[in-house]
Amino acid sequence: MENSVEFYAPVKKLVEEHEGALHVEIGLDFFNTSSSKCLMDLLFIVDKKVMAGNECSIKWSYKTDDEDMRDAAEEFRELLKHVNVELEEIDD
Repeated sequence: MENSVEFYAPVKKLVEEHEGALHVEIGLDFFNTSSSKCLMDLLFIVDKKVMAGNECSIKWSYKTDDEDMRDAAEEFRELLKHVNVELEEIDD
């Protein structure tokens, strides 16, 4: 699917409407600029939920040999101020 906004809309809605503790797991092989923006919007929603007193966490898995995805995950983690982002290296 090439329309990132359309793709992420149901996930974003689910996260926005969720009450209480939330654990988000991310495992991507690739994402483009549009997906990056949508993903960041989604993760900022999770970060705001932590600010509101909800227990939330994020686990971002990436393949051992995928330095670009690891770097992207680290950059996202630096932008989030309140939610814990665990980075997990996985074997291919």
